[in-house]
Amino acid sequence: LRLMRHERIDGVRVVWDDLPGPYQGAFVVGCGARDEEVDQIGLTSLIVDLALDAVDGDEDDGDAGSMASFIAASGSPDGVAAYFAECCATLSDLPLDDMAVEDDPIDRLLDQSVWAAGCRHPWASLLGRRLGPSGLGLMRWPAVASSEFTMDEVRAYVARYFTSDNTVLALSGAPPEGLRLPLPPGPPAPR
Repeated sequence: LRLMRHERIDGVRVVWDDLPGPYQGAFVVGCGARDEEVDQIGLTSLIVDLALDAVDGDEDDGDAGSMASFIAASGSPDGVAAYFAECCATLSDLPLDDMAVEDDPIDRLLDQSVWAAGCRHPWASLLGRRLGPSGLGLMRWPAVASSEFTMDEVRAYVARYFTSDNTVLALSGAPPEGLRLPLPPGPPAPR
């Protein structure tokens, strides 16, 4: 049995194992649809998209799921480290000028199978009936247009969830020397 190695860098838990293939990383934030309110559906997705748009990456991807959100990248160890350092800096001071022109969350969610059918999807409908309009029960409700979110609302959500103690960086090799992850401190989201 091999255990992954870990350490804290700037308060962010970094885990890794020496894996074959290209160097890769996944920046995972402990928030997703379950953390949104009925008038915030799509907010996590908007934040991930704003961060991805602001950071230049050739081999990057990101998504906001129901339980967690992630940003992934691959490349050289130093390139991946620089990319995630820039992601953290961007999330710490998220550029909100482009927020009104960001794609509508409804369009982004339509290609995800669970979200695609909305209230017509039996599983989402049952979750909505059982859990009500909060957490995973929101999966049957339509997403809010990004133009409806205020900058203060986005900043408060980022400050609550996109923090060092609510984030993990998983790497396919040892973290490069000098890796910085400048996220603000903050507690993990209570579950």
